[in-house]
Amino acid sequence: MNKGNTGKRKRKPAQILEAVKGSGGICSKIAKRLGIDRRTLYKYRQEWPEIEEAIHEAEDEGLDMAESQLMNLVAMGDLKAIMYYLDNKGKKRGWGQSKDIKLESTLPIQPIICFGDENDADHPDTAEKD
Repeated sequence: MNKGNTGKRKRKPAQILEAVKGSGGICSKIAKRLGIDRRTLYKYRQEWPEIEEAIHEAEDEGLDMAESQLMNLVAMGDLKAIMYYLDNKGKKRGWGQSKDIKLESTLPIQPIICFGDENDADHPDTAEKD
């Protein structure tokens, strides 16, 4: 008996790759299929690069599926889907709720700091008006 073995059997890459299929790259789903903890799956990902790559591919497949469903809704005229799509994919054409603002300057910006007494006669808010 191996003294380092605590009764847990190590999964083989082929078993993990099989569990990745159809998972969308969701680690908790993969780990549950294998009957292991997510932390163990993360160790396998570090140990075997092909596992890491397969999980990334599964994530991409999940995104492709979601994008496909979104485009189906857009094609059917679903207003929320159309707005979501334009807000996220149409920014270069001026669509979206938020605008990216790019500030460019070659001059350093100097902050203006005022230390004044509110009772100061020279202060514009407290100066007596004629």
